Amino acid sequence: MLGINIRRRNLYLELADRRNVTAQVVGVATACQLFRQLSPGEAYLLSDNVWRRWVPGQPKPVPEQCG
Repeated sequence: MLGINIRRRNLYLELADRRNVTAQVVGVATACQLFRQLSPGEAYLLSDNVWRRWVPGQPKPVPEQCG
């Protein structure tokens, strides 16, 4: 898991440098994109650190920073 996170961080840093933004901005944009692509039954984690599963009929979870 640590290796995945290191590669993800490096990718965010590279993208941030190319776009002239922070890695935090890239990470939030990526998370927002992934939340919008959730399929029924997929698990997700919000800032409260509670894992949940998206159930059809529920609104898709979109963190407030996604707008």
